[in-house]
Amino acid sequence: MELKDIVRDKVGSIFGRAGVLEFSMQVEKNKTVQKGQFLVVVGDNRVLLARVVDLETRMTETLARCEILGEVKNDQLVQNTRPVRAGYEVYNPTGDFLSRVITRTSKEEGLFIGKILTHPDFVPVYYNPKDLRVHVLVSATTGGGKSYTLSVFIEELIKKSTDQKKFSIIIFDVHDEYSGLIAENRNPKQVKALKDFNLEPRGFKDNILIFDWENNPPHLSPYMTPDRLMFIFSMKELRLAFQLKQLMGDRTEMHIDDLFRLVSISDMHFQTRQALLSRIGSLRESGFLSEDYIVPDQFCVPGKVTIFRLVGTPLGDLGIRFFVADIVRQVFEAKKRGEIKQNVVLVVDEAHLFAPAKGRNDPVREILIRVAREGRKMGVWLILATQSPRDLSDEIIINCSTIIALKMQRRDISRLTQLFGIPKSLAEVLTQTQPGECFVRAPSFTIPLMVKIRPRQSSELKGEGVDVKALEKEIKEIAIKTRKLIRDIKKHIKITEAKKEEIKKTAPPIQKPAPTPQLPQPTPSPPSQPIETQPPRREAKHITMPPRRPLPPTQKPTSEELFDYALSAIAGQIKGYGDDIKDLVFLLLTNDSIPLEDALQYVSEEIIQSLIADRIIRIEDSQIRLNLDRRLEEYLGKKVSNLQLLVAKRKLKFLLEAQ
Repeated sequence: MELKDIVRDKVGSIFGRAGVLEFSMQVEKNKTVQKGQFLVVVGDNRVLLARVVDLETRMTETLARCEILGEVKNDQLVQNTRPVRAGYEVYNPTGDFLSRVITRTSKEEGLFIGKILTHPDFVPVYYNPKDLRVHVLVSATTGGGKSYTLSVFIEELIKKSTDQKKFSIIIFDVHDEYSGLIAENRNPKQVKALKDFNLEPRGFKDNILIFDWENNPPHLSPYMTPDRLMFIFSMKELRLAFQLKQLMGDRTEMHIDDLFRLVSISDMHFQTRQALLSRIGSLRESGFLSEDYIVPDQFCVPGKVTIFRLVGTPLGDLGIRFFVADIVRQVFEAKKRGEIKQNVVLVVDEAHLFAPAKGRNDPVREILIRVAREGRKMGVWLILATQSPRDLSDEIIINCSTIIALKMQRRDISRLTQLFGIPKSLAEVLTQTQPGECFVRAPSFTIPLMVKIRPRQSSELKGEGVDVKALEKEIKEIAIKTRKLIRDIKKHIKITEAKKEEIKKTAPPIQKPAPTPQLPQPTPSPPSQPIETQPPRREAKHITMPPRRPLPPTQKPTSEELFDYALSAIAGQIKGYGDDIKDLVFLLLTNDSIPLEDALQYVSEEIIQSLIADRIIRIEDSQIRLNLDRRLEEYLGKKVSNLQLLVAKRKLKFLLEAQ
């Protein structure tokens, strides 16, 4: 390729000391460069890609310190192994060259999310939708454009999915910010800016389903499974959920009315019974659960976006956490069983509310971590948004390969540099960026980019040029239309099932082949005891309570008994891994924590992630810790002292060494 196809104007020359990784450049007069800007270095028949990381002005001259990103060979960026020298010329690259070398995704294939911010030319940025498989994290301080950026991604996904129907998109709208997707953008400034991107205002109401608690309530099932019981209790009350699971015994599910009656006739401690009845009673009476509940077939529609407007959810924050966890669990399990064929993108705004960095694991956090860890191979992908990466669980972050960082506070910069692997001086640009300006790192990008997110084609719910009353009226109409669609789906299913039953009744009986003659067999001697036949399998339906019968003793176990039981359970879980993790666990029993890189000398990264998902270990500040203290606190329902933890480590080591 000729040099004219790679570079445009010259901006300076290398001077002074230079090396393999960096150099200094004297900027030519009447030329300007900025932090993060890409440059091309030419010399000794080599072409190298560089980026400005710092600027210094001396009297009438400007000096730029640059990092070398690699040598370009056949549009591929490879590691540079030879130092550059003073006198090499430095140019602005062409837009086409940058697209080929860095973004590597075509217009036809990619999602058009914006343009390269730090380049004089208009260089469009196309995000490869295949990168969604390894999850997306969007982080920005308040007012940084987090929800706006998510809306741009959703617009592009709708356009890609309308014809191909490869995706279902589910949005958990905590602050009522995404319903504007139904209408076209009427903000005069944004409409004008759209023309620079060769786009026009556009609404997507034909692609959107809306559930809200006023016009189309997304009721959940009243049939409680042991796992769902965990979602209705906070961490301090998990012991109550364990007691409910014990009351259910071998039942796989139970209607909440039956569960209420079962608790009311139990002979557990009065205060415990009252606490359970209060929580279960609140859930029964809230209108949160109903026989007319939704299932994935109704809200996971190929080519459609389902918006769950969670403002006004019964039970407040508790109800929102329960709802998000239950819907995510439903989608994950249905996809696992093969009932959903298309890929599902789950958009979780304010993700730190559901999977916080600090505090003990709870069922809501665990289901999101499980999807982050296992969802990629099944086609359940996450787009998560948070105000700060410091507030979100490390287990979530390490499973997100696409990171979009908008305007951030200075205290978040050190965390950002860990995630991006970019110089801190360059990352600090994000403390001064305008809304919509961001760093984007993605698997398909050769290196992270500074990107200007394109304007929305659809409307914001509130903002300049928005007729809020008219938009709210249209949102209501779509919610009612969605409710009617769901009823039609249910009606169609009932008619289909009725036809199947009718065919069964009218179909001629199947002629059984004549039995093959058998030689007479000797008569067996009668058994000494009657043979018990296996009872028929019970369908999971509303349970009718049997007459009261004596319940098993429910005397509260002592703290010591719970302590030993918990240790036995944890030891059994660890032993299930075999000897592969034995050395690592013993090391953690004698040390409070070890660096992550040290742990990787004992086991692979896959095993580390598995141990985190099983809550055997946790990561805090890049340190591996045994999760023994938190697991014990769940069983005991109270904080574990340092002495108790020391005793627990000794007992656990003994249990692991025992054959």
